[in-house]
Amino acid sequence: MPTERLLVLASSKKLAGRCLAGISLETGKWVRPVSSLGGEALGIADCGIEGRYPRLLEIVRLETLEACPLAHQPENVLIPKQPWLLEPELAPRRVIEILSDHLEHGPDLLGSTARIFDAQACLAAPVKASLAIVEPQALSLENEQVPWRDGSRQWAHFRLGGASHSLTISDFVIGPRLKRKPFGSYRLGDLEIPSIRRPLITVSLAGAYDDRHYKLAAALFGIR
Repeated sequence: MPTERLLVLASSKKLAGRCLAGISLETGKWVRPVSSLGGEALGIADCGIEGRYPRLLEIVRLETLEACPLAHQPENVLIPKQPWLLEPELAPRRVIEILSDHLEHGPDLLGSTARIFDAQACLAAPVKASLAIVEPQALSLENEQVPWRDGSRQWAHFRLGGASHSLTISDFVIGPRLKRKPFGSYRLGDLEIPSIRRPLITVSLAGAYDDRHYKLAAALFGIR
């Protein structure tokens, strides 16, 4: 089977598992490993490293079966159910070089300034990309009270190329820290995390919900 080496740039909530994605060190392209042709979430059995999920900015080696693009996620690649291997980390300078080649500068983000894609429209005209890296300007974070599920929703508000964007946060690093805060707006420095000099966001287009695909902040991180 073909082998892929991936710089992990997204690890976010997806039903009972996770959506993982990154940039291939073999091809320089985005890759989203999935557990079925339908793009289902990954569990530990699909991608675990010594019993845990891969972390952001780790380099992992995995085997692939075939490309299985969907109309809203053209980067999907089917993988076998087996552990991934961890490789040595890249130097921060090399990581910055890779990410700089993939930055979206706006004002459009994944082809538009809208937060939502109509699912039927995507089927008629598949998107060209469902993953992107952005360097947000005027970034603020919000823990919003809502009357459903567990009562809160976390947001990343920012500007990109002069346009305003607001994305719900689905990662496992910033999102949980923000959720523990009282409802309101915050800066990264308010979340008791090590200083991030240059914040970056991995944006991902999610599966359909109420016949819509939402853009998500699938990872919020920085290179120190």
